[in-house]
Parts: sequence; C-alpha cells; structure tokens
Amino acid sequence: MIEINGQEVIKKILSGERDFTGIHVKENFDLHSSQEFNELKRYLLQQKLWDEPLIFSGATIRNFNARGIYLPFLQADFSDFKNADFAEANLCNASFKNANLWESNFQNSNLRFSHFVNANLWKSNLANSVLWYSNLFGVNLKQANLQGADFENTSLENANITDANLQKANFRYANLSNANLCNSNLWQTNFWNAYLKNASMLKVNLKGSNFQFAALENANLEDSVMQKANFRNANLENANLKNTTLDFAVFFNSNLRRANLENSNLESANLINANLFGSNLQNANLRFAKVRNSNFERANLVGVQNIEHSLNLAYANFKDTIVTTHEMGIIKGFLSQKTIFVVKD
Repeated sequence: MIEINGQEVIKKILSGERDFTGIHVKENFDLHSSQEFNELKRYLLQQKLWDEPLIFSGATIRNFNARGIYLPFLQADFSDFKNADFAEANLCNASFKNANLWESNFQNSNLRFSHFVNANLWKSNLANSVLWYSNLFGVNLKQANLQGADFENTSLENANITDANLQKANFRYANLSNANLCNSNLWQTNFWNAYLKNASMLKVNLKGSNFQFAALENANLEDSVMQKANFRNANLENANLKNTTLDFAVFFNSNLRRANLENSNLESANLINANLFGSNLQNANLRFAKVRNSNFERANLVGVQNIEHSLNLAYANFKDTIVTTHEMGIIKGFLSQKTIFVVKD
C-alpha cells in the first residue's frame, strides 16, 4: 500500500481537503516540530470542524507526534495511532472507536465527549486528561497511567483497567459496571455516586478512596486494601469483601445486605446504621468498630473476633444472628432486650 509523507497531508488539509479515510502516513511524522505546525493550528482554529471534521477512519499513522494539536470532532474509527503523542491536545468530541492507540500519550488532553468504544489503549498515558461524558465502553486500559484523570459522567462499562495506575482519578457519576480493575492502584480515587455493579476489584489498593453513594452490588473486592475508604450511603448488597483490610473504613448508613465480609479486618470501622442483614462476618475482626444501630439480623458471626471490644454493641440488632455458644455468650452480656440467636456448634 502506498504511503504518503506527513508534509503532503498538511498541504492537503490547508487546501481544504477533509477526508483521509484509509490513508497510510509514513511512520515517525513529527508534526509538532514541523514548520507548518503553528500555521496548521491557526487554520484549524478558524474552521467549523463540527460541520466538516477531519476524517482519518481506518488510517495508519504510527509514532505520530501531534502534541498540542487542535483537532476536535476528529473521526478516527478503526485507525492505527500506535505510540502517538497527543499530549495537551484538544480532541473533544473526537471518535476513536475500535482504534489502536497502544502506548499513546494523551496526558493533559481535552477528551470531553470523546468516543473510545472498544479502543486499545494498553500502556497508554492519560494522566490528568479530562474525559467528561465520554464513551469508553469495552476499552482496553490495561497497564495505563490514569493518575489524576477526570472521568466524570463517563461510561467505562465492560472496560479492562487491570494493572493500571488510577491514583487520585475522578470517576464521579461514572458507569463502571462489569469493569475489571483487578491489581490496579486506586489510592484516593473518587467514585462518588459511581455505578460499579458487578465490577471486579480484586487485590487493589483503595486506601482513602471515596465510594459515597456508589452502587457496588455484586462487586468483587476480595483481598483488597481499603483502609480509611469511605462507603457512606453506598450500596454493597451481595458484594464480596472477603479477606479485605477495612480498618477505619466508613460504612455509615450503607447497605451491606448479604455481603461477604469473611476474614475482613474492620478494626475501628464505622458501621453506624449499616444494614448487614444476612451478611457473612465469619472470623471478621470488629475490634473498636462502631456498631450503633447496625443491623446484624441473620448475619453469620461464627468465629467473629473482638466483638466484645466493638462500640455501642448494646444498640445493634442481633435478631436470628448465626453464632456459636461462645459468640452468643459474649453478645448477650451486652444486650438488655431478649434476643433469639441461631446457634451452630
């Protein structure tokens, strides 16, 4: 297939051409350093690109340096921009559906309202980029750098975000249902009001992350570290939190119905007003946990540790709780009202 020189592409754009579907540009084209870069940028700023966008669908432009380019509404579905540099670019409303963007750089870029459906962004850099209201359904972000990126109101349903760096990223109101975030670093990440139903977050660092009002039904967080994480008013029904580190975590007014908290460390956690109906707390550590008005009805507390050291135990509901005679004896010592337990020795 015939390849075209990058300089020729610039000339064609400046002469008014818009459709470059299927074009192959010679690799290593450094647009950013070319003499025509500023002229091209000024030209594009004057165009009505929302009516006549540049079209590079199915194009191949590998190792392309376009730092700081102004290309809103770019159409680049099924394109190959492997190892491209779009740092600090304006690509709002751009479309990269099914595109190959492996190891590409979008750091500090404007990607609002963009489309990356099923795109390959493996090992790419989106640090501090802004993707408000974008569509990343099924995107591959494995080993990507997403530190400080802003995904507010973005769709990441079925996305692969494994082994990625998401420190201090923002997923406020984002849709991450069925997303895979296993082995990623989510330290101090914001999931306020995010939708994470059926999401996989095994063995992740969630220290200090914010899940207030988040929907985490059936989410899998097994073996994760969530010290000081905030789940206030979150829905964790049927979620798997087995073997998790949750000391000083906040579950105030959260829904943990039928959640699996087996072997979890809830030391000094805030469980005030939490609904733990039917949950599994076998061998969990409740030392200094705040349990005022917590609902443990039908929960499994067999082997629970340090429950006698939890705070305000007398104000929790233990109706039909599953215990051994050992746990029953400890709990009854704090209760003033008659309570029926389900004893399994």
